[in-house]
Amino acid sequence: MLPRRTFIILVLLAVAVVASVSAYSFLRSQESAITIEPSMNITHYELNRKTSELVSVNITNFSNSSATLVSAKMVKIQSGIAVSSSTFQSPFSLVANSTIRVPLNFKLDPEGADYFIYIYTSKGTAIKGSISYP
Repeated sequence: MLPRRTFIILVLLAVAVVASVSAYSFLRSQESAITIEPSMNITHYELNRKTSELVSVNITNFSNSSATLVSAKMVKIQSGIAVSSSTFQSPFSLVANSTIRVPLNFKLDPEGADYFIYIYTSKGTAIKGSISYP
C-alpha cells in the first residue's frame, strides 16, 4: 500500500499530465479550424536582426475583392503555441489587386525558431505565411 502523501503526489501528477495534453490538443484544433484565404499571400517579411523582431509583413491581394485586416498572430511551429498577437487599432484595408505593409513588431527567439504568421480578416478568415529565424 502506498503512503498517503505518495498517492496524492501521483494523482496530482496524473491530473497535470491530462490537463497538459488536453490544452495542447485544444490549441492544435483551434489552429486547424482556421479558413485560409487562397488569393491573398504574405509576400515579404521585414526583420530587424539586431533586436530579433519581425517588424512588418507585406500582403498581396490577387483577387478582385477587398478585405479588412483586423488582427495578427504568430505561432511557434515547434510548440504550436501563439507567442505574439495583436489587434490593430485601425483595421487595414486591402483593396483588390494590391499590396499593403502591415506593421507587427513581434519578438522572435534569438536562438532560432520557425513560425506561422496569421493575419485575420473581418470575415474570420486568415492569410497564412511562415518564417524561419534566424
